[in-house]
Amino acid sequence: RANQLARVLIENGVKPADMVALSFERSLAMVEGMLAILKAGAVYVPIDPSYPQDRVEHMLNDVCAPLLLTSQTLLSQYEFLQNQPDCKLLGIESILTKSQSKPDMNLGIRTQAGSEALAYVIFTSGSTGKPKGVCVPQIAVSRLVLNTDYVDLKPGHRMGHASNVSFDAATFEIWGALLNGGTLIGLDKDITLDPERFANAIKTKRISIQFVTTALFNALTKQDAKVFSQLDYCLFGGEACDPNQVASILQPQFKPKHLLHVYGPTENTTFSSWYEISEVQPGSTTIPIGKPIANSTLYILDEHLRPVPIGVPGEIYVGGLGLANGYINREQLTSEVFIPNPFEPQKRIYKTGDLGRILEDGSVEILGRIDDQVKIRGYRIELGEIETAINLLPGIADSSVVVRILDDGTKQLVAYCQKEDMSIVLEVAELKSRLRQNLPPYMVPSAFVLLNRLPITPNGKVDKRALPEPSQSDFVTTEYVDGRNETENQLIEIWKDVLELDRVGIYDDFFDLGGHSLLINKVAARIKQKLNIELPLRTLFEVPTIAALGEIISAMQIPSADVRIEEEWDDEEFEEGSL
Repeated sequence: RANQLARVLIENGVKPADMVALSFERSLAMVEGMLAILKAGAVYVPIDPSYPQDRVEHMLNDVCAPLLLTSQTLLSQYEFLQNQPDCKLLGIESILTKSQSKPDMNLGIRTQAGSEALAYVIFTSGSTGKPKGVCVPQIAVSRLVLNTDYVDLKPGHRMGHASNVSFDAATFEIWGALLNGGTLIGLDKDITLDPERFANAIKTKRISIQFVTTALFNALTKQDAKVFSQLDYCLFGGEACDPNQVASILQPQFKPKHLLHVYGPTENTTFSSWYEISEVQPGSTTIPIGKPIANSTLYILDEHLRPVPIGVPGEIYVGGLGLANGYINREQLTSEVFIPNPFEPQKRIYKTGDLGRILEDGSVEILGRIDDQVKIRGYRIELGEIETAINLLPGIADSSVVVRILDDGTKQLVAYCQKEDMSIVLEVAELKSRLRQNLPPYMVPSAFVLLNRLPITPNGKVDKRALPEPSQSDFVTTEYVDGRNETENQLIEIWKDVLELDRVGIYDDFFDLGGHSLLINKVAARIKQKLNIELPLRTLFEVPTIAALGEIISAMQIPSADVRIEEEWDDEEFEEGSL
């Protein structure tokens, strides 16, 4: 089917080296689309279906995409492309139906660039206010999953696929399975957020290898320490981790065969280093990121690009066969961070911006960042991009975005905004709504603190230590309405506890109050515990107010009329064909 689809793409004008966009939820059609684009000699550009139109248009224009391939259910989302003759819009299901008459053998297309040809362009957050496209060659993907040392990828292994295709962890999942004769097991989002269902999927689908973000790893193992115990390899990474949480699952009944902490920027193709965890020393404040994976390099250098001694902090630089070619249409930025390797001048290394140090055993430990880049729930975010978008909103003179850490360790973005005019009134709901038109959901701050003036240090920078804690009114709330019955009152207490808020009304939106997918899972667990009701996570996503949720729960608690009638008729006998 991928071969047939590739022939249709070519008939629609796709040429070798073209950058073809694709937007899918995790599905078989998504994998067919990726394969077809590569088989046509082109480059795939993954786009998250949740991205707003402005961001999608920027990405398509940046790569000059001749075509966007998507699913039939998402076609209406991209109708704006019908007025743009430079980029066609194709629904994959209808194309596959029409392509069944096409030959299904391989096309045999070989690009002159060979293994140096691009495999994909993936966009990450950019400090200048626009996302930047990372150009990843095919050899970098091969280096990640072929002849490697950190995980045993081989025919017969079963890889869990839980990552969004626009997140580069999907590179490891999809190609780790398909390039090694393994099986790719697609996992629905509802499953990945529920530890019981995740553990059951691992067991019943016989998944042997699974990557999860650090945030998801923490959230799931706190609820069920044995969720990953059936795996041969459990890999996690993406942000700083809690050593105590890791230590809690090292007991034999909880631990997978191999527990790996992995690290790497998108610019070095998913993973740059790995560390197998066998124990956590008491008092540890972090888990090392280990040593480079096969065919990769990692250095800790000072400001003059000289190696630092053991234990001395320096900046982490990575390289090897996994290195990206740079950023599309961003030559200046590419030259600033993809620099000549001081030890092999004919090669390059990438300046990560991460601070680290070498431990006595040769492993590397992360110490923090030297800039404003952060990781939240696995997403790499440049705070400067959010600030730029906020500063363009009417009535805003300046802004500063910070990361707030809640009591349970989850992270929350908070925007502090200086008003252009002290007399004007700005509504948090309106600011958030406007920002959603330019930024993906995970980059929209949970709270907006409106100030007449941002606090400034003597050096002229925003004094982040002087910024106040957000109050209830800094989140988007509706007119307050208290609970009207016991079910709503119990839900209010659950939401207040999970969101760490003093007051929640029955018409407040969970996500506007700072909720997100990982907290949804916690809400579901509390509802099951307190109300003895098991709700599908999808319901909690689709019904984000207590008033509506309370109605659903109340209906579930009332015995169905059909059930009662069935019980009354149970002893009756009826002739065939009678009422």
